Amino acid sequence: MLLGTPRVNYPAMARQQHVSGKVVVLVLVDEEGRVVESRVQQGLANQAAVNEAVLEGVRSAKFRAATKNGTAVKMWRPVIVDVKP
Repeated sequence: MLLGTPRVNYPAMARQQHVSGKVVVLVLVDEEGRVVESRVQQGLANQAAVNEAVLEGVRSAKFRAATKNGTAVKMWRPVIVDVKP
């Protein structure tokens, strides 16, 4: 579970162009709640800089680790970020 909203530094050009939409990022969260791997599953078309900014924001976010039988485990999770100017 995500423990807070990812801090995303949107590129100035995207802000000026009022780029908006949803970016879906897959993250592998380790037993400590840290992101150890991430990738954009569904990004904004022709907005590589925005997708990368969202990816960086999600990578630095803190998560609660998934558990199995009471033990923390690594797990892939989707994170959906609403991009708004």
